[in-house]
Amino acid sequence: MYLKIHGVHLVLPLLDDALKASVQAEKLTKQLFTFAKGSEPIKETASLVRLIRDSAGFVLHGSSVSCSYEIPEDLWLAKVDKGQISQVIQNIILNARQAMHEGGKIRIRCSNIDYTSPEALPGLCPGKFVKIDIRDTGAGISQDIADKNFDPFFTTRENGSGLGLGICHSIISKHDGRINVESTPGEGMVFTLYLPACTGTDRQTRGEEPENGLYRPARILMMDDEELFKKSGAVTA
Repeated sequence: MYLKIHGVHLVLPLLDDALKASVQAEKLTKQLFTFAKGSEPIKETASLVRLIRDSAGFVLHGSSVSCSYEIPEDLWLAKVDKGQISQVIQNIILNARQAMHEGGKIRIRCSNIDYTSPEALPGLCPGKFVKIDIRDTGAGISQDIADKNFDPFFTTRENGSGLGLGICHSIISKHDGRINVESTPGEGMVFTLYLPACTGTDRQTRGEEPENGLYRPARILMMDDEELFKKSGAVTA
């Protein structure tokens, strides 16, 4: 999008509207967090590669935190609600980004796991899982505090809502998966996700592009009962 404005007097009202919209968006986001905690996933067979990369890239855009990926070509497909799993990835990456104010590194490693006995991973039924490790180079915290991260409204940050990681736990549980966290002061944090894999011979591919890489022109219909959202959207679209 490109906006050409002649005169500062035209910019100031838009900035004021943007500020108001941000405040309202903050309140709405907190409400959505609470709503998402109790919502049931609408699952579909999906590749996790694009979802993981896009979710992490969205949160880290413009930051001084880098992210590396170790994702095998034959990573299994999973039965997931893509919107909810994207939210889980974003919440974990945001938590890592906030822990590394002066920059740092995140490593996301995926693998196929086949558990044959209940003792292999307590809390999960035997079966095939996609394992996702998300490791950061932040300051880390003690394990007893890290274990409380999934408690609703628990936060170690002054302005934190305490909902983000609690929602992650709820979403993963509703996917019949598991989420763990490990942390040591001075060594960062590691979140590990286990998502049930789809049975069969289908394998994950890295590309989910439209055929021939072509995109059709599109129009956007905006509907909102807030005048400032409609005005700002019409100008910048």
